[in-house]
Order: sequence, then structure tokens, then C-alpha cells
Amino acid sequence: MDHFLKQVDKYTGFQLPLEKEHYVYLLGFAVFLELAGGILFIFNSDLGALMLLAFTVTVSPIMHNFWDVKDENAKQVDMIQFFKNVAIIGALLAYLGAKPRKLHQA
Repeated sequence: MDHFLKQVDKYTGFQLPLEKEHYVYLLGFAVFLELAGGILFIFNSDLGALMLLAFTVTVSPIMHNFWDVKDENAKQVDMIQFFKNVAIIGALLAYLGAKPRKLHQA
């Protein structure tokens, strides 16, 4: 968790005011987004897709920062994981954009 907070500070310049005993809440929220979003997405819910999108967009550049990795093998693994997440983000956006929308007529 300290690694995550250091990455957030490094890339955004924003320090999260979290004490170690509050880490469980941040982790719980991330797990909630992923699990609840996945379950809702299975049932064809836009909310589920949005929850998964929020999770993936937030986590990808922080956890798979291949541009900072020195070891070539680890860099390649992180790059693969990062671009896998980019593909998932694209698929979620396509899913949200492909659903038929009702037009309100006046």
C-alpha cells in the first residue's frame, strides 16, 4: 500500500492523507468496485461497466508503470499488463457506446 501511495504522490503531486489503519478502507473500496462492477456487468448493467472502468483507469498507470522499471523482463511484463488494461478500457467504452439509447422526444 505504501508503494501505491508513493506512486500517486509521484504522478499527481497529491499526497493522500491516509494513516496505515485506513488502508483497509481504500483496499475495500477497490475490491468493492471490482467485485460489484463485475457482478453488475454480468447482468448487462451500465453501472457495472462504469465501475469496472473507474477501477481499471485508476489502477493501470499506478500499478503497471512500465516506463519506470529498470529490469527489462519486469518492464516487459508491466507493459503487457498495462496494455491489456488499455484494451479492457477500450472494450468497456465500446460496450457503453454500443448500447442503444432512448431518445427523448418533445
